[in-house]
Amino acid sequence: AVVATRAEGVLELLGEQAEPHTLALHDEAGLATRIAELAADVSTRERLGRLNQARAASTFSLAAMVQQYSRLYETLARLGESC
Repeated sequence: AVVATRAEGVLELLGEQAEPHTLALHDEAGLATRIAELAADVSTRERLGRLNQARAASTFSLAAMVQQYSRLYETLARLGESC
């Protein structure tokens, strides 16, 4: 599982699962509390970890990135043909 502050890019990286494990910037007490909560809650920690792993595999793996670039290039090629 991930515990992070809502620094730029974090919400985009974590996607829909961001809310349960992100906190406001400079919320040191909240961050410590959330880490302690996850350390004590094995089932939530494992569930969030599985969700994060699935998101990483589906969105940020090499295969996913190649597919996303392929779609981008195909879209750009179609746009270029219409000019």
